[in-house]
Amino acid sequence: MNKILAGVFVFLFSVNIMALAWTVRVQGTAWETETLNSVVYGNGLFIAAGNFGAAFRSTDGIQWTESPISPNSFASFEEIIWDSTLFVAVGSSGIIFTSSNGSEWTDRSSSIGNTDIYFESVAAGDGGYVAVGWEGGTSGGHRIYTSSDATSWTAKTSPVTTSSDRLYDVVWGDGRFVAVGNNGVVMTSSDGVDWTVQTTPATQALFCVAFVDGLYYAGGGEMDAYLITSPDAVTWTRRTTPMIKDIYSDPIQDIIAFGDNVAAVCRYLYTSTDGTVWKVEDLSKVADGEVFYSATLSDEIAVLVGQHGTTISTPISGLVTSSLPHKANSQNARGYALQQIFSNHQVGIGFTLPQDQSRVVVSLCDMQGRRVRTIFSGALKAGQHTRWFDASVLSPGQYICRLESAFGVCHNSLVVTAR
Repeated sequence: MNKILAGVFVFLFSVNIMALAWTVRVQGTAWETETLNSVVYGNGLFIAAGNFGAAFRSTDGIQWTESPISPNSFASFEEIIWDSTLFVAVGSSGIIFTSSNGSEWTDRSSSIGNTDIYFESVAAGDGGYVAVGWEGGTSGGHRIYTSSDATSWTAKTSPVTTSSDRLYDVVWGDGRFVAVGNNGVVMTSSDGVDWTVQTTPATQALFCVAFVDGLYYAGGGEMDAYLITSPDAVTWTRRTTPMIKDIYSDPIQDIIAFGDNVAAVCRYLYTSTDGTVWKVEDLSKVADGEVFYSATLSDEIAVLVGQHGTTISTPISGLVTSSLPHKANSQNARGYALQQIFSNHQVGIGFTLPQDQSRVVVSLCDMQGRRVRTIFSGALKAGQHTRWFDASVLSPGQYICRLESAFGVCHNSLVVTAR
């Protein structure tokens, strides 16, 4: 029987941090509630999942209902993604589940056929999916599987053959998959089949990788936060993250687009506008020392999940300003507008620049903030502009149109329906 996550062990309160009002929901105690490893937003739902099959749904990121992905399995789920049409969940014991609505799930694990595999992450890219992790038992080492439809999966070979090595995360961005793991390994592939190990300054485990606003981020660490960035996934630069009172700052667990910033998540929240200079806030003051392992964004709020079933959320005003029937406008505080115009399958992104700009970027992102298409990037004169793209090549689902310049950032949502 489903149940609402409420009761004597649940309490709500708000704390101001970074000028954000966090709503904190704590489920139970250390021995009563499992850690949540992943949270995703898609199809109007937040879905969180974690150890021993724990899985929950929410429409607002605050009130959660138990909603098992696999009622008969005690395997742990490590990541769930939404690719605008499909949820894909992966985890221990070689499990892979898919769902189009977040309620009814189908087990795709039979094509894996190996319960010693521990999937840590999955990503959707051009032409298919990649799931990465590692294998226990006597074999060990990296494990990579690909699929064209998330139904049937095929094993691929990693260039790293050491039996103790593990892959922890994979992302698709700017035409390539990027996977990271222990010992600072970073691997890239255009198709998920043939992989190249890149040289990086990283010497510690990398637990997460993201592609945000044209820049790749990889984070992890042993006791301190460890962060590297790259414009092309080939040349990487070590970044310095601030400490909390000169003590260990905790390994980074997840990286996401966070309003007009990028955010790295653990027990702390690191934010940056450029990937170079970072600020830090102590989330342990918000949620009593809990570590957060995953974060996601809707068009209204950000949600973080972690230890003991703890979730926190905060409104992100201005992230997406409308749900678009056929035409929409958003305007930021600096006074320049983002408009969408529809003609057949063509979508025009219209905007006005008050002054000449040396760099304007118009892009299309998924609801996780990952860029899926750059519509325009370059210098523009002051005045009205429209940049068009063909929406017929997009999968049905919800996207974010993003306009960046020195005047700030504007967002609007774009809903693509089945043709």
